[in-house]
Amino acid sequence: MVTKEEWIRKAGAVGRFGHTAATSEKGAYEGMPLLYKALGHFGNFDANHRKGILDIVTRWANYEAVGLYQLIYDMREAHDKAQEE
Repeated sequence: MVTKEEWIRKAGAVGRFGHTAATSEKGAYEGMPLLYKALGHFGNFDANHRKGILDIVTRWANYEAVGLYQLIYDMREAHDKAQEE
């Protein structure tokens, strides 16, 4: 398991090395705040929707295709179509 100190070390590396930091360091530094923000948006989800999020993340963690790009595309299409009505 990655410790809190490891995440903090990655942020420090980005601070020291900037754009030349390792991609994993930049990913952690940029991604963790995005995850925090996303989980905040999902905070009011019911158990069924929370399980849906867990399924997507678990499949991603297991290197399985999750169709996330297509899901986002389809959601945006539905959103835009609804705005036109």
